[in-house]
Amino acid sequence: MTAIKIEVCRNNKRRHALTSKIVDRIKKEFPNICFRIEYVEMRCGGICTVCKTTPYVLVDKRFVPGVTPEQFYDKIKARVEERLAELSAV
Repeated sequence: MTAIKIEVCRNNKRRHALTSKIVDRIKKEFPNICFRIEYVEMRCGGICTVCKTTPYVLVDKRFVPGVTPEQFYDKIKARVEERLAELSAV
């Protein structure tokens, strides 16, 4: 079974409550994928404006932000699909 890691910054999650809901929605969209969801204290990346105003996650170490809930969902979904294509090409 394919595993994809999604890292969620705890500080960003506290600012943007929809992050957990979007991640849960992604898990339901891809039931055959083993998602490793990690809630971590990320060191400041110097992206204060983005962090304060935008929810984001790291999908297999790739930064995925979103302004609106739908855009956030669509971007995470696109990254998951991109990652699945990369893994199946190996």
